[in-house]
Amino acid sequence: MKHLTSQIADIEMEIEYEAAKDEDAKLLASMYGVGPFTGLLLSAEIDTITRFSNPKKLVSMAGLCPGIVQSGDKLFMGRIKKRDTNRLICWVLCEAANTAVRFDPRMTLAYESALARHANSYSRAIVVVANKMLTIMWHILKTRRPYDTRNKELYETKLAKLRRRLAQREK
Repeated sequence: MKHLTSQIADIEMEIEYEAAKDEDAKLLASMYGVGPFTGLLLSAEIDTITRFSNPKKLVSMAGLCPGIVQSGDKLFMGRIKKRDTNRLICWVLCEAANTAVRFDPRMTLAYESALARHANSYSRAIVVVANKMLTIMWHILKTRRPYDTRNKELYETKLAKLRRRLAQREK
């Protein structure tokens, strides 16, 4: 157990070091629920934000939008897409949404609204919040400005930890 615990600590330090070098990961960390691992994963999977001309295309790539079946004038919007999507982004954003719902008033409001719309379906409401978070992330990466309703103290604490990790590694 001690050996595994030390290996986990080493991996976490490596992730923090890589996140400290990545500007996109640091910007994304301004949102609730996004730490070094999530920010670095999203930064790597999204690559460059210019690949997506609008947030809807990014949300579609992540699979956080409803699948659409259309025949003639009939339209059915069903469950979230499963094929041709990035399931890793979908998973990590749903995890981040669970945290954001508890601490971010903006996401709490979106969650409660979605919960009422979707007959108290917890998982559907979390997907709605994850969709909203990814849309906001597109704007954050496009404008290069941190999340506007962030907790400034928490964000500074996250950045300070990343700076310390960078300084430790470069010694």
